[in-house]
Amino acid sequence: MAVSGTVPSTRKVGFDPLPPARWLKRLTWGFALGAGALFFAWFGTQYVPPRMDTVPSIPPGSLCIIDRRQSAAKVGSHVFVDVPGGGTLLSLVTQADDVGVFVQNPNGLSALPDSRTFGVLPRHHVRSTVLVVFPPEAKAKGATDGK
Repeated sequence: MAVSGTVPSTRKVGFDPLPPARWLKRLTWGFALGAGALFFAWFGTQYVPPRMDTVPSIPPGSLCIIDRRQSAAKVGSHVFVDVPGGGTLLSLVTQADDVGVFVQNPNGLSALPDSRTFGVLPRHHVRSTVLVVFPPEAKAKGATDGK
């Protein structure tokens, strides 16, 4: 009995884009996971504690994106530091070198101490440097009082 039509070839003709696309997808996911791990190792978030009135431009309750590396603290940076006697302080770096930092509260009316009280802080007392600030909604510009 005769069969009409052709018999399919076992040899593929042309370029199959599926294997390189799968390889590229795996490579992209690997890069994204590595970049995410690096981001979470270096950066994080921290809220400004209530009654922390040391920096007027960063009100209490603000969410800050921070850099956890002590080497990121430079003159003019807002930093969270561990103060002698315990506690954390948000302040401004006014002097910095490889050994320590001198922090001074921009708000002169604040009751919280700064380096004028306890002196130069060693670099390892710098917990983080503030990169981006998101003020609390009630203090955000243009916010209404629920009306």
